Amino acid sequence: MVTPSVKDKTLVQDNTVNQRIEREVSKSFPVGAKGTVPFIKDDNSRSAEMSQILKTGEFIETDAELNDSKSRITTMATVFNEWTRFSHTTSANQPAIASELNTWSYDSATDTIKCGINSSSYVGFISQKKYDKYVHEVILTSTDSDNDMIGLVIAFAVDTNGRQHSLSAIRTKSAEGHVLAGTAAGWLIVYNYNQSDEKVIADGSSLAGTEGSSGWNLYPYGTKVRIKRDGDIIEAWTSQFSDVTATIDNNTKLTVDLQSDAVLSIFRGPTAYGFSAFSQAAASYKVLLFSETANVIYDLRTNTAYIYNGTAWVVDATKSLYKEVGVGRILHNKVTGKLYFMESDGPKKILEAATSQINSKQNLTSGQIWDYDIVTALGASEAAKCDLTKTEVQVFVLDTDVGSGTNGYYVDAGAVAGFGFKEDGKIRIVNQHTDTLSFMIRIILHRKTL
Repeated sequence: MVTPSVKDKTLVQDNTVNQRIEREVSKSFPVGAKGTVPFIKDDNSRSAEMSQILKTGEFIETDAELNDSKSRITTMATVFNEWTRFSHTTSANQPAIASELNTWSYDSATDTIKCGINSSSYVGFISQKKYDKYVHEVILTSTDSDNDMIGLVIAFAVDTNGRQHSLSAIRTKSAEGHVLAGTAAGWLIVYNYNQSDEKVIADGSSLAGTEGSSGWNLYPYGTKVRIKRDGDIIEAWTSQFSDVTATIDNNTKLTVDLQSDAVLSIFRGPTAYGFSAFSQAAASYKVLLFSETANVIYDLRTNTAYIYNGTAWVVDATKSLYKEVGVGRILHNKVTGKLYFMESDGPKKILEAATSQINSKQNLTSGQIWDYDIVTALGASEAAKCDLTKTEVQVFVLDTDVGSGTNGYYVDAGAVAGFGFKEDGKIRIVNQHTDTLSFMIRIILHRKTL
């Protein structure tokens, strides 16, 4: 046994003291990202959190806006079409293997994305928005007989030199060296997975192992992973591969404090999150929950929060504007254009937009007609505020042609649909194609000049 020198002991002691000081200072002066400001958490306290002043989300105040918001669901199509893709190896090049960025596919019928190759790099998708407080719950599966890695990116950041860094929760079906050198694998949280400075931050292999080295295809129910982030504190759980119900095993909990290791400091403050895989073909993801502003609707009239649980919109009594958004923020609905200021006694509207949108997704059979009445939907008083003669109607159709360069995207529907509007606010869409098609209908309303 090697006895630490006085110098070593002092260094350890200094590090402990420095961490303690950092933790106490962070309570009043928390670390954040550019553009964030400190907000006092509770009355008569110094406890603060970093947050952006502007919060963009589904903030509604009418039944028509509520129904419109319910028609917009953040799906895996959004991930596939809009999120940033990455490819990492021990090489300094990023992306490491550019060709592997485009090996994913999207299935609109099941709303899933799938990795099309047994990748040589760590690949995945990263969100456009950044978060430091969320709950993310996903089921990971693969129909391929390989036994390698599928995971979730807990946090993703880019340093001042442009280098990408990741913090990932990973599940593997083997302990093979190319998956993660020097560890039993199975269930871990890893810094910079598959990069030259890869580092295991938390090893849960003894809590949820690989259960042999058989392929993912033998576990069609997959494994569930839940990530909870609250500022610097990250908690992660998973289900056992042997559990056909894919129920979270609370004994698998891993906890990481971003202040506990210097390499993790880059993730303090809001960061992107995402989905990932390495050397595992057909890796796919079923999102059960992401609880920040994605797929959450806040009814400002009643302080009610609706969440989408994967099949339907339901009221979540645990959420409120005061808890999830906070006093002192400006609330922005990018569809209606309305702005509100969140005061201690509730939200107050500060800006009414000149235009607003109503979006509706409709699956129409051949020849089927979809009618929409603006006056009925908005109510007579709200509709009277709009100049219905200036109404704009835009219709898009989902491209399902496998050989098309826009497969999975909504494109102009002029060739397959007829549509029009009347000055009294009535709108009609007709599917003129021989097949059933998925349409995205956008109605733009112009408010009357005061």
